[in-house]
Amino acid sequence: MSEDHSYSKLENAEYDQHRRPDEAYLTFTIPQCRHVRHITFDISSHDQGWSNYRHQWGTYEDSHTWFEVGVVPTDGGNGSPADTTRHVIQRNVHARRQTTNHIVSWDDETASTEVSEWMKALKPGTTVGVFARALYPGWVNHVERVAVRLETLV
Repeated sequence: MSEDHSYSKLENAEYDQHRRPDEAYLTFTIPQCRHVRHITFDISSHDQGWSNYRHQWGTYEDSHTWFEVGVVPTDGGNGSPADTTRHVIQRNVHARRQTTNHIVSWDDETASTEVSEWMKALKPGTTVGVFARALYPGWVNHVERVAVRLETLV
């Protein structure tokens, strides 16, 4: 039997390379279950809307703003590397000021090996975060909304 669990946050926020790089935009706790079967991310965001590389505008090429998901350390950040590994969910469109909505779905059987193993290792009570990231000076990740839907096997 499976159950669905939904988490969301609707709040404008800006993330750059110095501002809140390790602060999750959205956190949620894995519910009681045998394992997570499916995760869907629904993200509305955009970057700073300009770059010096006009030929990449409107593409995902060399976009330096993106979203990651990973376990939020509860022991002061001294967890093992596997505990703190983050996985890239989605990059923003390069130099696009308008908000874009991305829906990304991961299934424990069809995701990459790394993501599938991470999903299967998530235990009830684990806190997971969605992190908005930006790499270089001038690049800003403007977040409007993030929603996560989990399908768990109970």
